[in-house]
Amino acid sequence: MFGAVLGLALLGVTLCTAPAQAQANTSRPTLGLKASAGWGAPGQVWFGVSQAALGGQVSAALSNQAAELGYERSLTLPLGAATTSVQAARPWSGGLRIQTDGTATLGPVALDWRGAAFSAAPQATDPLAPWAWESDDLRPQGWRTDASVRYRLSRNLIAGVRGELGGQPGAEAWAEGLRVVTARPPAQPTGVAPEDNAGDDTEDNASTLPPEPLDPERLGQLRWQLGARVSPGLTGALLGVRYQSERGWNAEVGAQLGITDGVTSGVRGSAGLRARAELPEWQGWSTQVYAVYEPWRRDAAWRAGLGAERALGPGTLSAQVQGGSWGERSGLGLRLGYRVDLGAVGGEMGEETQP
Repeated sequence: MFGAVLGLALLGVTLCTAPAQAQANTSRPTLGLKASAGWGAPGQVWFGVSQAALGGQVSAALSNQAAELGYERSLTLPLGAATTSVQAARPWSGGLRIQTDGTATLGPVALDWRGAAFSAAPQATDPLAPWAWESDDLRPQGWRTDASVRYRLSRNLIAGVRGELGGQPGAEAWAEGLRVVTARPPAQPTGVAPEDNAGDDTEDNASTLPPEPLDPERLGQLRWQLGARVSPGLTGALLGVRYQSERGWNAEVGAQLGITDGVTSGVRGSAGLRARAELPEWQGWSTQVYAVYEPWRRDAAWRAGLGAERALGPGTLSAQVQGGSWGERSGLGLRLGYRVDLGAVGGEMGEETQP
C-alpha cells in the first residue's frame, strides 16, 4: 500500500509543478517563531520562513527536534481550483516523514486527499500533534492515506464518501443539508417615516396604510449531517450539526453511535462526541476551542484544545493549549507563537514614505 501514498505524493508534485493561471506573488518572506512546553510533551523552539518562489510558496523550518521543508501551490483549473502541498521533515532523533495533502473543486464536485509515509512519529516534529482536532497516525513508522469526495446534488443538499487506509482504516458515507437562517425585521408603515412623525400628533400625518414587509435579515447558516461509518474500530451512525453566524462565530457538534469490536472486551456499544466553536472576537482576540472523545481510536481517544490569536505590532501573536490522552498516558502542552509578514510590513512602510 506504500504505492498509494507514493501516488498521492506524485499527484501533489504534479499539481505543484503544473502551470498556474493565477498565482499570487510577494517579494518578501513571512517569518514565524514558536515555543512549546508542557507535561507529557517535549519542549520545542521552532523558527520558520516561507517565501513565494517556484510559482508557489516554499517554506523551511528548524527546531530543536527536526528540520522541515515544504512546498504549496494554488492553481486555477478549467472548472474550478486546486491547492496542494508536499512536506518533508527529518527529526534529529532519526527517521523521516513525507506527507502530501490537497483540495480541489471541479464544478459540483469537491475533493480532499492526504497521504503520508513515515519512519518517525508525528510528535517527533510537533509535540502537540497527538491532541490536534483531527487525530494523526501516532505510530512510529508506517503509512496512511485518506480521500473524500463531496458532490452537490442541489443548492441545499450534498452527498459525500470518505475512505482511509493505514493505522485506522475505515469508510464513511453521508448526506449533508444546508439551510439559511433568517429573521424578518418589524415592518414599517408605508406612510410618513417614523422620524418625520416625531412630535406631530395630527391625524393627517398618521399612517393609515398597512405596514410594508421588509426583506428578511440573514442570521447565519445551519448545516446538518447524517451518515454511517464502517471500520474495525467503529461501525455505526454519524450525526452532526453546525451553525455559522453572520456575526463572526460558529459552532459544531458531531456524534458517533455504534458498536466496536475490542480485542479483549468483544463487541460492545460505543459513543463518541466531537465539538468545537469559534468565538466572537473579544479585545482583538480570535478564539477557537474544541473537545473530542473517540473511544474507538487506538491513540488519542480524547483530546481538547484552546487557541487564540490577535494582531500585535507588525505581526500576529498566537497561543495554544492542547492536551488529552496518548495511548495509556495523558499530557498537556502550551505553545506561543509570533508571525510577521515582511511583505505586508514593507508595503505599509512604503505607503507611509510616499510624499
